[in-house]
Order: sequence, then structure tokens, then C-alpha cells
Amino acid sequence: MSSSVKADNAPVTYAGVIVNATTTPGGTIVPVTVTNFVNIGWLTLTLKYDTTKIRYIGFTPNNAFSGMTVTKTTAGTQARLLISWTSATGITLPDLTHLLDLTFTYKAGTASLSWGYTSGLVCQYKKYIGGTLVVCSDTPKGSFYINGGVSYRGAPIVTAPVINNAVPGSYVIPIKVNNLTTISAISLNLEYDSTVLTFTGYTANSVFGSYFPVSSVPGSQGKKLIVIGWYGSSVSLANGSTLVSLNFAYTNIHAGYSALNWYENGPSCEFVDGSTGSVLLDSPTTDYYKNGLIYSSNQFAAQTWLPVITNAGTTPGGVSVPVNVSGFINIKSFNLSFDYDTTSLSYNGFVPNTLFGSSLTVTNTLAGTSGRRLISISWTGSSPQTLADGSALATLSFTYKIGTTSLTWVTDATSCRFNDPIGNAYYDLPKLTYYRDGLVGSHVAPLIAAWYATPGVGQQVAIPVKIFNFLNISSFTLTLDYDPGVLTYQNAILVPGIGGTFSAITSGLGRLILSWNGSPASLPDSSILANLTFLYGNGGSTPLAWFDDGNSCKYMQGGSPTALYDLPKTNYYINGYVGPNPLVADFTVNNALPEINSIVTFLDLTTGTPSNWFWNISPSTWFYVNGTNASSQNPKVQFTMNGAYTISLTVTRANAAGIKIKGSYLHVGTPGLWTGTLSSDWSAVSNWHNFMVPTSSTDVVIPEVGSFSPSFIGDFIIGVHCKTITLSGPSSTLTITGNLIVN
Repeated sequence: MSSSVKADNAPVTYAGVIVNATTTPGGTIVPVTVTNFVNIGWLTLTLKYDTTKIRYIGFTPNNAFSGMTVTKTTAGTQARLLISWTSATGITLPDLTHLLDLTFTYKAGTASLSWGYTSGLVCQYKKYIGGTLVVCSDTPKGSFYINGGVSYRGAPIVTAPVINNAVPGSYVIPIKVNNLTTISAISLNLEYDSTVLTFTGYTANSVFGSYFPVSSVPGSQGKKLIVIGWYGSSVSLANGSTLVSLNFAYTNIHAGYSALNWYENGPSCEFVDGSTGSVLLDSPTTDYYKNGLIYSSNQFAAQTWLPVITNAGTTPGGVSVPVNVSGFINIKSFNLSFDYDTTSLSYNGFVPNTLFGSSLTVTNTLAGTSGRRLISISWTGSSPQTLADGSALATLSFTYKIGTTSLTWVTDATSCRFNDPIGNAYYDLPKLTYYRDGLVGSHVAPLIAAWYATPGVGQQVAIPVKIFNFLNISSFTLTLDYDPGVLTYQNAILVPGIGGTFSAITSGLGRLILSWNGSPASLPDSSILANLTFLYGNGGSTPLAWFDDGNSCKYMQGGSPTALYDLPKTNYYINGYVGPNPLVADFTVNNALPEINSIVTFLDLTTGTPSNWFWNISPSTWFYVNGTNASSQNPKVQFTMNGAYTISLTVTRANAAGIKIKGSYLHVGTPGLWTGTLSSDWSAVSNWHNFMVPTSSTDVVIPEVGSFSPSFIGDFIIGVHCKTITLSGPSSTLTITGNLIVN
């Protein structure tokens, strides 16, 4: 929700979910968190709960909200908490910041915490716009006010299996459970593709007796639902037990696989506590309902990627866009589609891989109403084919115009798929693992990272803001949000001597806007662009979160009226953090000098217990293997081209983030092999196959073939400038202007 809200929309407000409550007096703390909390100056929130389940004790507001009140009213067993606050100044908070914490004493059962916005109850926000408080839009209410709850336990965990290498025939699919203790009612809905699977029956665990109804009913978009609805005396099962075995006929005629996805809209998947009669909490649902899959082969679809080209304006003769693949094994046909922005590119034509010849087709059509165009690539062969990893299915030719465009795969069920010899689609979920988008532009925005610190309470703290790829920049605007209950802004100092005019202003409490303009300037990677000073007055933690609505974070390049491309935002704006236990990102690899097509294992060394990882590798001639992807903690990557690769790792944990960038960290290729692609200069890294100038431990080979033969200025010493040297053919040459010395 938070990624789609508009500027004048209300914040999204979340009541916490607690599943480990005890009866300790005042021992249950329920956070109320918010996203899209921008320049808010007034709020009224009504939260309802059952007094037989929990008892309200008090509240602790965010330190920034002076004057906040919480008033309790009771009618029978139902109570309401009216949360109110107003201010003459707008406040901005980073996403998922605590607005306040509510303290309860837990009694029994499951207590729902539901926002009241019907029957005269109020949930509403107002924000400052032009100095005036304006009511925020919050329709539909259910999308802006997210309920929570309190219980001594959560729902059981239900898992559908993953079945691979399936062939046509009958299959028994067991549904496993953990933590199923004292349950008196069950409601479950499992979605499947009825063009792949036909439901034929079921066998329930004998503990449920003879009454355990299971049926198949129509779902949405051609899918069907297995509906389980049971109630009875309380039952318990050991962890790993089978709740029910579902019988299917696997027809394998429409597609090679069917997802087994739990369909959860609230009451469609839930468990009832047999001792209290309460519905057990199961939020977030992905923690409690684990999806499954059945697919036809242990082979997966080919991984397909488009290049990232950031120097299109300097490329003579247009832009070549290869459509590269790996894992292209025993494939009989495929369909691939991606779209692009016609303001940046115009399509000229294509050259197919010689293996496909004229049977490969490429069409260029209008993509909906967005003004983008759709490239569709199709091929059906007379027999299955296999390609070497890193091969291009086709190379597309474009004329570059201006700006930057993403090359974005259209990943619905039919637009991108690879098929086996009898026409079944190979497994390709999740799509982002198999289809990697590309980019074409002349220059993209810099990457900026707010850093981290753990100061003492009451101390001032300076947070550096580091910059990468800051090239020929003539102006920028950057907006940074922080929790004003944790930090008080003091000042900002532009560090590098790039001249121009710099300003740092606060927009209400919790938002800092940095602006600069001047003559076009460039900075080395990892330069500190600015130091931000805050007072860490009250303890706690806060992200330093970049806020971008398309105009609030942007860079301009010298002479251009257009802001530099910066999508997706998470690739260009890395949040910082102030508080205890910061994330300090770091990593290593098992081989920093691999040969082409070698598999390299990335090893996360981050401290601070991250929960999410995102890897970025440049250039784009590589792919993930062994089921790993960009979100894996320790991915495995195969590189298909020689050269130097820059690796970045971004890690997050709740409201903390960190980044580590290692430029030219991996050198893929054969050490000491001369290519001479740039010049005759021995010292130019791009003239060597692995983009590394030889050292005293390198065995050098000068082949006959090369655009340029090497030349060394000064005395050349074998034992210093290389270990050994081989001129591999009669026309291989090395020119030395000084002496040749053999140690």
C-alpha cells in the first residue's frame, strides 16, 4: 500500500500483532506504526478491543508528539481508545515509525484490535498544505487503517509441498502442519490451476473423525479452490503431521506446472482455539501459510536478461541490445516480451542467433496506452535446441534519442515462457529470478547513501552522506526523513569543494531538504557529499529515509533540463540509521579471479542481524544459479563475459539499512592474457583479459591475434612486471623502450 499512496493521502496506520502475550501485568506492548506520514498536524484515531481479553494500562507516545492524548471509553465488554493530537507544525516520520506504543495486560483468548471508522467513530488525519490543515483522503478506510491483535499464540503453520519432475498421472499431495494444538475449527482455501490438475478426492487425518468436508469450487481467473471447513472437538497434531492428503490427476496438457497457493482474504484461512473459541492470529499471512508447487520437470526455464547500457549517447552506430540466456537446454519453443519508452529509443531491427535463423520472429507493437512499445520475440523449432550459457537469442538494434528507458519484461503467464519438446512451459517462478530487466540511457543518477551511527543519549552525532557515480552533476534536490522524537536537526555542511550554492532547510519536523546547484562537477566514488549533524536526545532508533515522489529527490546533469533516471528508487537512494545495533554491510567471495563461466559464491559478512539482502552486480553479463537470486543471503553467480565487475550489497532490518560497494572487485577472465582491445598500453587494464595488469606472480601470454600489440615504456623486468612471458606465435610482439631484464 505504501508504495502507491498519493501525496495528499492519509498515512497508513497499523495496529500491532502480538502472538506471545503473557498475563504479566502491563507486560504486553502493542506498537501503532505508520507509513506515508508526511507533514501531519492533526489526527484522531479510534481503536476498539474486547475488555474480557485485554486490559488497557497506558500509552507511550513518540517523543515528537507533545500533547498526544489517549482516552478510554467502555460500553459493556467493548472498549474504545480515542487517540488525539494536534500541532501548529507538521511532522514527518519515516515509514514504519512508531506513532505510539499501547500497554495492556493480557487476560485470555485472542483480542482483536480494530480501527473504528463506522457508526460515528472517527479515524482521520489532517496535513499542512500551504500553511493550512487539510483533511487527508483515506478511502477505502480498510486500506488505510490495518487491524491488529493480541494472543498468547499464533495460528498453526500450514505448508503445501513442492513436487518436481512430475509426469502425467495421479498424485497424493500432503498438507503438513506445525503448532496445531487444541484446535476446534479450521477454514482453509488452496488455489490451483484446474487446466493442470484435476481434484479427485482426499483423505483427512484420522484424528478428525468422519466429518472433515473438502470440496473443489470455482476461483478467479480460471483457477479453482480446494475449500476445507471443519469444526468439532479440540484436536492436536505433532509437528510435521499431515492435516489432509489431497488427490489430484496431473494432466500436464496446458502448462508444465501449477502453483498451490493459499487464498487468504481474512476468514478464508483461519484456525479457532479450542480452549477459548477465539480465531487465532495469522498476520502476516506469509508466516503461517506456505505455498507449494507441482511441475513437470527437474529442468527450469532459461534465465534471460537484457543489458544495462549507461553510455548510449557515446555509442556510434546506434544501440545493440542482446537478449542473453543461460540454462537454455532442450527447448522447443519460447515467447518473450519486453517494453521500452519510445521517447528514448526507436527500434530498427534484429539479427537472430544462427541456430534459429528465419524461424525466430520479432514484432514491435504499441504496449497499451502508456506510449511504450512492446518487443515480442517468438520461436518454434522442428526439434529441441540447446545453447551455451551467455548466448544471445537475438541482438536487437535501436536508435538512441534522449533520456533513459527501462527495458521491462512482461511477465504474465504467456508473454514470457520457455517450452519443453511437447509444449509444456518450464518452471519460471518467481519471474524476477528468470527474467532480468535492462536499461538504456546516456547517464543515470548517482547512488547516495546516508550512513549509520550509534551515539550516546544526549550527544550530537554527525552522519556522513556518501555519493557514488557523481559525474557532471550541476544540481540536486534530496529529501531525507527522520524521526523527530529521536533526532533533533542541527546543521548540514556540504563537504567537497564543488562550489555553487548549497542549502539545507527543514520542512516541518522530521524532514530535511538538501539543495545544491553550480557548475557541473564530478566526485570520486565513496566521497562524503555532506555531513548532517543531529542531537540524539532521547535514545531509541530511527532510519534516515530518503523520500522521493518523483521531484523531491533528483539530479540534473550539466546542460540537460531533464532529471537523471533513478528507478527503481531503492537502487539509487540508500537509507541510513541512527540507534543501537546498526547494520554494517560487508561481504566476500570464494574466488575474486574466476574464469569465464565459473560459479562464484558470495558470502555475506554483515553485522547487525539483517533480515533482507539485495545484491547488484555491474556490468550485467552474469546470472544467478542453484536456485539463488538477488535476495539470497549468499547467492551463487556465473559470469559469462570477461572484465571487472562492481558488486554492491544493500541490507535491511526493520528500520535499519546499510550498504557496501566494492568497485572492480571481481576480475573475470584469464590472468595475464593480452587482448589489446583498447590500445598498445601495457598498463591499461582493459587491454588484459581479466582487466588486471600483470604482477610478479602472473604468467603472461601474448597471442598472435589482437587489435594492438603491447608496448612497455621503460625497463621491463621479468620477475617484477610478470612471472613468465610467452609470445605464442611467430607474429606475436612486445615492444620495450628500455632494457629487457630477466631476474
